[in-house]
Amino acid sequence: MANNETRLKATYQSCYPKYNSEKGTVTDVFVYEIKGSPAGLKRYEEVQGDNFRADKETDIPLYFSTSYFGDNGEVKITQNDKVVANTDSTRKMRSRIDNAGSGKLADEMAKLAAQMLLGVQVAPAQQADPIVEDSSDESDVQDILDQADEDADLSGEVKKTAKKK
Repeated sequence: MANNETRLKATYQSCYPKYNSEKGTVTDVFVYEIKGSPAGLKRYEEVQGDNFRADKETDIPLYFSTSYFGDNGEVKITQNDKVVANTDSTRKMRSRIDNAGSGKLADEMAKLAAQMLLGVQVAPAQQADPIVEDSSDESDVQDILDQADEDADLSGEVKKTAKKK
């Protein structure tokens, strides 16, 4: 974590459409409840200034974003006193998928990442059936090792015989 960077827990609360009359567009606004240490929450309120809002009923600080970053996430206050969603884990995941290149592996990684981001329960990976060794193979291996020992003994005897002549 960078020096003087404060991290706070963010829990998704709601979403509402915001109409921009100048552009004639509608933007979704995602609302998050912010929790953290007393010092962190104090800093959050100071940095937000006039933009600081708290839930009217619970008095819990709120964070508003035009980007959804999960039901449970984190916001950070940067060294420049900007409050931003902490999307480090998403960026790391995207990089891992990009590094996988194209093909089935990258596709499967992207599917899993999407499920995780959407909060879908991801089933554990299925394990392959264990390899069961056939006991007859063991005796074959032992036969080969015994034959190799015999060959080594014989070659030693041949060498001894050759030296005697």
